[in-house]
Amino acid sequence: HKHRTNVVATELILDRLATYAEENIDDVEFYLQQIVHLIVKTELVATDKLVNLLLSICRAKAYVEHLGNCIHLALQLFWLLEAKIADNDPKTYNLCAKLLMSIEAKVVNQQFELPSTQTADDVTQKLMNIPGMKERLEQMTIENHEHTDKEEVSRPPEMLTSAEHDTDRPMTPSKSGSKHALLLQWMEKERQKRYKYFHLQRDFIKALSDISERMRAVDPPQNRKNLLPGELKELVIPDMAYIPLGRVSDPFCRITRVLTDEGTVFSTHSRAPCLLCFEVIEDQVNSAGQRRLSTEVKGPLRLLRGSISDPTLVSQEAEVATLVKKFAINGKLICVDNPSAPDDEEVNDDEGGHDDNDTADTQLSADSPAFALQDIQGAMCSPTSTVESDESMNSTSELSREGSQQLNLIRGTSKNAYDLGLAKLLSASEVFGEGWEAKKERIRASSPCGHLPGWNVISLVRFISKSNDDIRQEVFAMQLITTFQTIFRESGLPLWLRPYRIVSTGRTCGLLETITDAQSLDALKKRSGYGGLRAHFESTYGAGDNFKKAQRNFLHSLAAYSVVCYLLQIKDRHNGNILLDTEGHLVHIDFGFMLGIAPGGNWSFETAPFKLTKEMVTVLGGVSSPLFGEFVQLLALGLLAAQRHAEKVILLVEIMMHNSTFPCFVGRDVSRDMQKLRSRFLLDYSTEKIVKAVVKMARTSYKNKWTKRYDQFQKITNGIVP
Repeated sequence: HKHRTNVVATELILDRLATYAEENIDDVEFYLQQIVHLIVKTELVATDKLVNLLLSICRAKAYVEHLGNCIHLALQLFWLLEAKIADNDPKTYNLCAKLLMSIEAKVVNQQFELPSTQTADDVTQKLMNIPGMKERLEQMTIENHEHTDKEEVSRPPEMLTSAEHDTDRPMTPSKSGSKHALLLQWMEKERQKRYKYFHLQRDFIKALSDISERMRAVDPPQNRKNLLPGELKELVIPDMAYIPLGRVSDPFCRITRVLTDEGTVFSTHSRAPCLLCFEVIEDQVNSAGQRRLSTEVKGPLRLLRGSISDPTLVSQEAEVATLVKKFAINGKLICVDNPSAPDDEEVNDDEGGHDDNDTADTQLSADSPAFALQDIQGAMCSPTSTVESDESMNSTSELSREGSQQLNLIRGTSKNAYDLGLAKLLSASEVFGEGWEAKKERIRASSPCGHLPGWNVISLVRFISKSNDDIRQEVFAMQLITTFQTIFRESGLPLWLRPYRIVSTGRTCGLLETITDAQSLDALKKRSGYGGLRAHFESTYGAGDNFKKAQRNFLHSLAAYSVVCYLLQIKDRHNGNILLDTEGHLVHIDFGFMLGIAPGGNWSFETAPFKLTKEMVTVLGGVSSPLFGEFVQLLALGLLAAQRHAEKVILLVEIMMHNSTFPCFVGRDVSRDMQKLRSRFLLDYSTEKIVKAVVKMARTSYKNKWTKRYDQFQKITNGIVP
C-alpha cells in the first residue's frame, strides 16, 4: 500500500508475496480483504500482476480428494468481490465482474493449467504422480471395458460389420487403456465435479441466508421459531458441504446433518437472524491440509518477529509497576471507593479519582492526544463534571432535559443489541445453562453417526445466519481485534481477547460464529437473586483457587478490551454487548460503532476511554486492591506492546478507509480520523508519560458519569440493565 505508485518496489513485493504465500496461506487469507480493496479501490501500479497472483493462490497446490480445501480461499474471494459489485460503483463493476469469472475458471481448472512447452508425456507424468492416480486409471479402464461390452451385447447382430472385427485396426482409447485418453477423460470429469461443487457450496451458503430472509417476512414474529424446523427439514445439504468459518489450512469437516430442533430465530427490529446447528465430521484419511472449523480465530503467523516474550516489555514491567505506585495518591490510584454501594447508587460519591485535590501532575490536559477521545470530552469529562446525584441518574426527565435532541439522534442511529441481535445470538440460551460439551454429548447419543469410527472428532457447528445486514465492518473490526490478540500473545502478556469468526457472504448477508458457554451481562443481571458481579463470582466459583483463577481471567480480559476499546474507540458498550463466559472472561461483541462514529452521530454519551464500572472493579477487590494496581499495569504494558506495532494496525485501517463503504469511514474526514488513531498510540511518549496517561484514563473511566448515562439510556429505550 505504501509503495502502490512505485513500480519497482511493487514488483519486488509481489514477487516476495508469491513465494511467501506457498508456506503461509493462512496469512494470505487473513489479509484478503485488504488485498481485494487494494485491487478494486486504489490506484495500484501493478494491479494485473496482483490479480494474477491472487488467482494463482486460489488454485490448489496438490490434488486433494475432498474439494473443500481447494475452493475455500476462492469462496472467500468470490464473496468479497460479489459484495463489491453489489455496492453499485460503476468505476469498479467491470473489474469485479471479470475477476469473478476468472475465479471460477481457476477453481474448475486447478490441476490442469500446465506450461505450453511441456509435451504430452510430461503432462501425463505429472498427472500420474498424483497420489492414487494409477489406481483411478485402472478402475476407469475396467469401467470402460464393462460399459463397451454392454453396448456391443445390446446391439442387434446386423449392426456389426466386418470392419469392427478387423484385428488390424487400432483399438479405441477406452479399450486400449491409453493413459493419454484416460487422463483426458479423468480431467473432464474433474472439471465437471469442481464446477458443480463450487456452485453447490455457494448455493448452500446462500440457502442459509435465504432462510433468515424468509423468517424475516413471517408476521407475527412470534411464529418464526415454530416455522424454522420445517425450513431446516427442506434444506438440501450437498455432498461434501462445509461451513466456511475456519482457516484455509484446517482439516476438512463435512456436514453430516442439520439439527432441526436445535436452531432458533431471534426477532429484531428489522431482521430475523437464525442460530443453526450442524453436525460435522472431520475427514480421518485426508486431514492434512484440509478444512476444519477452528475453535479459535488466529491472526497472521508472522505478524511479529522475535521471541514469544518481548524483551523490551520484560525490562519495562518493573518500571511500569514503580511508576504506577508513583502516580497513586496517598497509596491509591483512585481516591474514593465505597465497595458497599451498588453501582447504580454510587453517584453521590466523589467520582473516584476526580476530586478537587487531584494535582496537575495526575491529569492529562484536554489537548493531550490521550485525552482527545472526542471533541467534546474536555467539556463533559472534566475532573469536576463526572459527579452526579442519585436523582439525576435515576430520573428520566433529567436525562431528557439535558439532551432530548441528542437522545433522539441516538434513537435514530443506534444499532442496539436487540436490533443486531448479537447479544442474544452469540451467547448461550440460558445463563451458563447447558454446557457446550454436554450439548455435544447429548446429541451424540441420538446421532446416526455416533457409532462410526472417528466419532471422537465429530463436533457441532453452531453459527448465526444473517440477512438484510452488511457485516463487512464487523469482519474488519474482528481482524483488528485478532491483530491485537497476536500482539499481546507474542509480547508475552496475559491480556486475553476472544475474537470470533465472521464471514461476509455478500453485501447484505453473512455467517457469524457463536460464543459458547457465555451470556451477556444484561441477561446475568436479570436473573432472580442477582447480587452483583462479585457475588456472582463468589457463588459460582467459591472462595478457593477456582475463584482466584476466574478473577484473574476477568482481570486479563478487562484490561485487554480496555486497551482495544481505547485505541479503536469502540462504542455502544452497553451490557447487552459485553458477555461473561463460564471461566470468568469478559467478551465484547458488536462493533458497529468504532474509529470515530458512535450512537447519536457526532454527539455521544460514551466519552470515557473505556467502560470501567464500580461493579467491574469490585470483582478485582476494589480500587485499593493489588489486582486493581495490576489492572493499571496491564493497561500500560498493553499500550506499550501495541505502540511497538502501531504501524501495522494503522496500515490495516489506512488501506480500508480509501473509497470505503464502511459506516466508520463514510461521510467522514478520514485523514483526521487517522491522525486521531495515530495520536492514541502515544508514539512520542516516554514510558513514564504513558503510565501517567494510563492512570488518568483509569480515573476518567472509573464510575464515569457519561458511561452511566448511556447505560441508563439503554435501560429506558431497550430494557438493557445497567
